[in-house]
Amino acid sequence: WHSASVARQEAEDYGRAAVEQRERAEQEVQKNQMGLYAASIRQAERELASGASRNAALNQLNDWKNATGIDGTPSSPAMRDWEWYYLKSKADSAALDPRIETLKLGSRVNYAGRWSPDGKLLAVTGLGKQVLIIDAETREILQVFNRKGLEFSPRIAWGPDSKTIAIDNWFGTVEIYDLQTGLLTQIFNHNAGNTNSTLSWNHKFNLIAYCLDQGKIGIYDMAQRKLVKVLPTSSEVQAIEWSPDGDQLAFSAMPGGLHVVDYPSMRVSYKLAARVVQRLRWTPSGEQLICQDARPSQLFVVTPETNEHTPAVESGVGGIWGMAMHPHEPWVALSGPRGEIG
Repeated sequence: WHSASVARQEAEDYGRAAVEQRERAEQEVQKNQMGLYAASIRQAERELASGASRNAALNQLNDWKNATGIDGTPSSPAMRDWEWYYLKSKADSAALDPRIETLKLGSRVNYAGRWSPDGKLLAVTGLGKQVLIIDAETREILQVFNRKGLEFSPRIAWGPDSKTIAIDNWFGTVEIYDLQTGLLTQIFNHNAGNTNSTLSWNHKFNLIAYCLDQGKIGIYDMAQRKLVKVLPTSSEVQAIEWSPDGDQLAFSAMPGGLHVVDYPSMRVSYKLAARVVQRLRWTPSGEQLICQDARPSQLFVVTPETNEHTPAVESGVGGIWGMAMHPHEPWVALSGPRGEIG
């Protein structure tokens, strides 16, 4: 009888210990969950307070959208309280932020950016001498090298093979760099002045369009290593961009508006004189143009085939310093004075 009593007592003690251990584990899980929830609330509050990204705040809040009680049972204290509903209402009522992601690099290197032809890399440069090559998927900086020119550079373009880039400096030169070595391989001069986005590389014909001076566009044949065409314009050129298929060249002049010319005939096939275009990029399909409006923080879309253009909308990055259209997806990367790429 004594042995049975001892065994029963030991079993009860073991059961109580197991229950206590399970309760401690559950309390630890609940504590961790509440810690994660609190961290998400703090981050969402910071995002909304700074105005950096409404979407980032919503992402933090939506992680807890389906949370019930602390331990998952209806009778337990609620995971979400007034703070979640308050911030969610604030985020929902905020002006729509078109950015899907923000990459912070600092304002000295994010003035000019371009996706590589295969969409796997992003090259950026700007006020400083550094050129950064960034992995488009991981956002890791893969390569950094210094360009030769000391001038501010708002213009950059990739070569057809994704192994070379062209950089156009204010008041001076177009420089061609080998990305494997970071070495300068070719230079050609111009007198274009301080235009914003006047450099584009035609991958079909291996041609670079750039501003010769403030009223002429030059077309340079990379295979022949010489200037092959000059397109006079009515006024100062603001932006130049080859279409994805290489058969059209879009440019904007001020005054004069937006023009699209067919290549190689150089016949004007579309003109929109009524609106100011400071920068422009073709969409991957080649059917539309994303344009920076007279107000530097706004964008609008032009469809040349139907002669339609949309009202301007806010970009979400403030004044636009640089635009990079993805070659395959409907994404445009925008940079501005906040030191961010959105």
